[in-house]
Amino acid sequence: MPRKTRGRVFARGKSGRYYVQYYVDKVQHVAALRDRDGLPITNAKAAREAADLMLLPFRLRDEEARAEALAERHATIERKAINAEREMAESRCTLENGLEIFASCPFRPRAFETTEKTDRKKLYARVYKAFREWVGGNSRGTLTLAKVTPDMAMRFRDFLGGTPQHRNMYTLVMRKIYAALIRSGHISCMNPFGDLQKLPEIRESRKPLTHEMVMKLIGATGGEMRLLIALGYYTGLRLGDCCTLLWREVLMDRGVIVRQPRKTLRTARSQEAARVKVGMPAELSRMLKEAKGGATSEYVLPALAEKYLKSRAAVTVLVAAVFRKCGIRRAREGTGKGTGRRAVVEYCFHSLRYSYASLSAERGVPAAIIQQNLGHGSPAMTEHYTKISDQAAAHYASLLSDPLEDSRQTARLLELAAMHGDAVRSAVFALSKTASPASVSEAIESLEASAPT
Repeated sequence: MPRKTRGRVFARGKSGRYYVQYYVDKVQHVAALRDRDGLPITNAKAAREAADLMLLPFRLRDEEARAEALAERHATIERKAINAEREMAESRCTLENGLEIFASCPFRPRAFETTEKTDRKKLYARVYKAFREWVGGNSRGTLTLAKVTPDMAMRFRDFLGGTPQHRNMYTLVMRKIYAALIRSGHISCMNPFGDLQKLPEIRESRKPLTHEMVMKLIGATGGEMRLLIALGYYTGLRLGDCCTLLWREVLMDRGVIVRQPRKTLRTARSQEAARVKVGMPAELSRMLKEAKGGATSEYVLPALAEKYLKSRAAVTVLVAAVFRKCGIRRAREGTGKGTGRRAVVEYCFHSLRYSYASLSAERGVPAAIIQQNLGHGSPAMTEHYTKISDQAAAHYASLLSDPLEDSRQTARLLELAAMHGDAVRSAVFALSKTASPASVSEAIESLEASAPT
C-alpha cells in the first residue's frame, strides 16, 4: 500500500513558537520546529522551510511507494493483457479444430508433410479422433486443448487398451501434435503427453514362410504381383522397396540389385552407407529379364509403384488377398475377426524378409553378408529375423553324435584292424582320428566282411 503523508505548520502560545502537525498512514504526529542551533523557530517562513526539511524523507518514500504502485499496476494490466491474448488464442485451438491447426503448423513432423506418407496422415486423424471423442465423453468442461492435463492424458492411454505397442503409438502421436502446437505458439501449456513413460513392449515376430508356401503364392498369381512376391523372397527387400524398385537399380550384367532402402533414406549418415547390394538368384533374374522386355517405365513394377505411393494400405490389401487365396491364415489362431481379440499378424509380406534371412542362414551365408543385405544396423537385429526351420534343425542334429557311441565304434574299428596287416592297421588308425561317424560305420562293415575267420 502506498504511504500517505500530509501535514501543516502552526504557531502556538504567546511566544509564537511554530509546530508541525503531520500524519503518516493516518497516524497523527506533532513536533516543535527548531533551527540549526536547536532554538525554537518563531518565524513563519523559517518554520515552513524547517517543516519541509523534516517531512522530506516521508514525502520521498511516498513518491517511491506511489511509483512502485504505479509500476505494479502497469505490470498487472500487462499481465492481464498477455493472459487475455493467450486465452483468446488458445480458445481458437479447440478439440474440434485442433488437428486442422496442427496440419498447418510449420513445426509439424516431416513425415506428416510428405505426400508419400498419406497413411501417416490417416494415422494422425484416427488417433486424434479417438482422443477428441474420449475427452468429449469424459471431461465435458474441457473444450480446448490447453485445458487437457497430464492426468487426463494418462487416463486416455489406459482407456485405449490393446497391446502396449498400440497405446505407445497413440501416445507418441498425441505428444507430437501437442509439441507442434506449443512450439508454433497456438497453445502455451505443458505438453500433457510429454512425461508419459513408454510402456514395456512385447514384440510379436513375423513367421518366415516355407519354400512351399512361397512357391504356392507365386503360382497363385501373375503379372506384377507375382514378381513382387518373388522380389520379397529372393532379395529380402521390404514392401516399399520392392514396389518402388527402379530399373537402374537392377544391374543385370552384374547379377545384383543395388538399392537405398526407403526406411533409412533420411537417417543414414551417407547414401553410400545406406545402400544394400543383393544378389539375384537365377529364377529371379529370369523373371526380371522377362519383365524388362516390354518395360516403358523407370519402375520395375509401375502399377504397384503408383498404387503404393498413393496408399501403402492399398497394396497391403492386394497382398492379403493372395494369402487368402492360397489358404494361408495371416493372423494367429484365436485372434482377429470373430474372436474378440486384436489380430496378431504372423504371416504377411514382411514374412518374406524373414524367409530370406532364415534360408540364407541355413544355406551357410555368413551373418555379416545377411546383415548387409537386409540393411540392418546391428547383428542383433539380423538374429531377430533368422528363424531355423524344423528340417534344418533336424539336419544339424544329425551331424552331431553321441561321444560314448563314437568311442565304442573306434574301439571296434581298432579291434578289427588288428586282424589285418600293418598297412591296413595304419590306415584304420588314421581313419579313426579324422573320419565322421558314418565313415567309421562303413569301415567297420567292410572290415567285418573281410576279417580272417
